[in-house]
Amino acid sequence: MSVKINIAGIVPFSTVDLRDKTAIVFFLAGCPFRCIYCQNYEYLDYKNLVELDEIKSMIDRAKEFVEGVVVSGGEPTLQDKQLFNLLKYSKQKGLDTEIQTNGYRYGVIKKCLPYLDVISMDIKAPLRKETYSRICGIDEKVAETVIKSIKKIFDLVNETKLEVKTTIYKEFVNFLPDIKEDIPEGIDWIIQKGYVERIPPGNEEKITELREEEIKKVAEDLANDRRNVWIRTESGDNKI
Repeated sequence: MSVKINIAGIVPFSTVDLRDKTAIVFFLAGCPFRCIYCQNYEYLDYKNLVELDEIKSMIDRAKEFVEGVVVSGGEPTLQDKQLFNLLKYSKQKGLDTEIQTNGYRYGVIKKCLPYLDVISMDIKAPLRKETYSRICGIDEKVAETVIKSIKKIFDLVNETKLEVKTTIYKEFVNFLPDIKEDIPEGIDWIIQKGYVERIPPGNEEKITELREEEIKKVAEDLANDRRNVWIRTESGDNKI
């Protein structure tokens, strides 16, 4: 029986997503969140079923030009069997692997761990169910479950490389000190520029984009008493 995977998009050659390495990036469709500043909102309900073997063939061709495979979304752990197969195949081909996740499904990530080099996890807000619920557009009970899953993923830091990303706009800068307290020391924390033109329609009036120099200043303040703070823009990652 053939296996299909719901693919929302592909970047054949990226120099940004997998730090210091080139990668092919697969965006898997679907997500349980409805974040008010979602950068890939068009992928949430996307439908494009592709044979998994076809994706494997793309990896075969790409490995001549790239060093890794990144699986993003949407939320890739929703397609757990397909994700596992994709990561396993990539590792068997000698490629580095990264998953970009919201931390929603710890069990899926734990199962994929033997075939994962990097877990890149989004932290949307301070890990308080009321705030997380509001920012992510989910029920508070769901937010509570997600927060527990995120904290379990933190514990995987000794088993693989783990980095945390926070997308920021002017209205959310005041969240950052609390998020800093939530993230264990020793984990790379990436402050990521958010783009107003990529958020869901209707939210543009509520959210203000920061300039790159403003993001750098915010990150420098956070790095005063914390190691491993980075900023990410379209030009790549820079350590503060």
